[in-house]
Amino acid sequence: MSGDKKPASSKPASSSEPPQNPPKSSSVKPEKSKTQTFGPPLNLTVPKNKAVGCEHLFAFYKKPGWGVEDTKDRYNKKLDLLIDYKKECKSCSTCHDVPASLYLCLECEELNCWDCADQHAKGEEHEFSLNCRNGYLWCHACRDFIYDSDLERVRCAHEKVIAATSFRKRKRPTADEARYIENNSNPQPCKSTGLRGMVNFGNTCWISVSLLSLLENPLLRNFFMTRPHEYQTCQIECCLVCELGRIFDAFYSEDNLSPFAAMEFIIATSKRLPSFRATEQQDPSDFLSLLLGRLCEDFNQKDPVTGECKCILHQVFHWKISDHRYCKSCKSKNTLDGPLSGPLLLFNKLGKDWRDTPAGKRRKAETKSDNPTPSLKVFLDEYYKKQANVPYTCKNCKNATEGNTTHFHSFKAYPMVVTCYFPWMKMGENTSPEHVEFPLALDLKEFATPVRSGKVKLEDAPSVWYDLFFTTVHHGSDKGGHYVCYARDREGSWFHFNDTNVTVAKPEHVLGSTSIMLSYILRKLPETEV
Repeated sequence: MSGDKKPASSKPASSSEPPQNPPKSSSVKPEKSKTQTFGPPLNLTVPKNKAVGCEHLFAFYKKPGWGVEDTKDRYNKKLDLLIDYKKECKSCSTCHDVPASLYLCLECEELNCWDCADQHAKGEEHEFSLNCRNGYLWCHACRDFIYDSDLERVRCAHEKVIAATSFRKRKRPTADEARYIENNSNPQPCKSTGLRGMVNFGNTCWISVSLLSLLENPLLRNFFMTRPHEYQTCQIECCLVCELGRIFDAFYSEDNLSPFAAMEFIIATSKRLPSFRATEQQDPSDFLSLLLGRLCEDFNQKDPVTGECKCILHQVFHWKISDHRYCKSCKSKNTLDGPLSGPLLLFNKLGKDWRDTPAGKRRKAETKSDNPTPSLKVFLDEYYKKQANVPYTCKNCKNATEGNTTHFHSFKAYPMVVTCYFPWMKMGENTSPEHVEFPLALDLKEFATPVRSGKVKLEDAPSVWYDLFFTTVHHGSDKGGHYVCYARDREGSWFHFNDTNVTVAKPEHVLGSTSIMLSYILRKLPETEV
């Protein structure tokens, strides 16, 4: 390409004026399209079975001499010109600057910095350039790197791309080296991992465990670390989303091991939730339920048409249930969509004769004991058991069938997090709470709507596994005491939180604790529809 066709290097890239010497082409018009950066307007649809980068690349494949196979061949030749920056540095052919990355035009030999490459693309209508470090394809019309399945296979197989990225792979240590590292290293597990203690301001341990149940939630952590809320420009007075987002930043963005003082959060909650006072012992489940409600209000993501809240908290903690009713008179089965449930499952205390119920008999057979301790599975069975003699007017026989109806619920859509709470565990001063056995992993497939309604057999249903990641323990009585908690980090290790102290815990310590609140997180979505 001759030098007189290149735009002047002193011309800013953001200028809206055309190049001084535009190419003589019938496609160039004096007025620019508002939606297109350059070139003729496109009215194309990308085929669904093709992982093409953008509509401009799809149109590029239609140009004469630039089919898919021809483009792959020329793209492979362009990859031969990738620059190894460890051995050499090249300058922009237009402005002669030496930038961090150069861009090679896909259709000609121009090698420019990003600004000059953008000017060249507008002047010559060459839409695509290659990053000379890694070969990624840049679309100047979309102003972004694009992915094309055919070109990406060519790029990943090229020897220069493999050589440029091979140094990033870490060398795996040998068995002796790994043993030496383990025996002679002293890591700091708390740094930037969220494992920080909380300052107790007298009677605020219940606030600490409630906050930690949110801070140690991987889904909320990933969400808040993307800065979804404008903390600086928020106009809500004492916005709890802002305060919670700042705490997430302090826990996961700062290399600070000192205990965290949530004073600003406590002040904001005292104004937004006046019924909860930091100077008095409160119930963490009641506080957590109202706190999530206030956070939903501050998110302000309610659908104006349906009235459903679309915020992250409803997506994580709430679930849909099905309401099943079976009429024994006409043998009809009716399944209705029940209300949205969550965020906590409140389990009442079992009766004295619970061991004689079907769930209790299964527990006896499981433990091979006549006096077993209750398990979480027993409480779930009791919570979702089939209830007989429920007042109901059948739609088929149109008669009130009081005393002749079976009623039960099921999971229509599984929640991302299931939190179980045992409010009766805080007993009186002279009594000790009964231990409830709970597992580290829980399969809830038997509570799915198809299984409960009989459409799918239990053994044929896909597993829906939940993993325990947080527990709350209460020491003392219902008149007063102290709250501590156990949390599992991202590596699978357990830690014990007691105000400002954070210590390593073992799974047997967690399972042996008398926990009043258990939080399970969905391991992965079922492979088939439940």
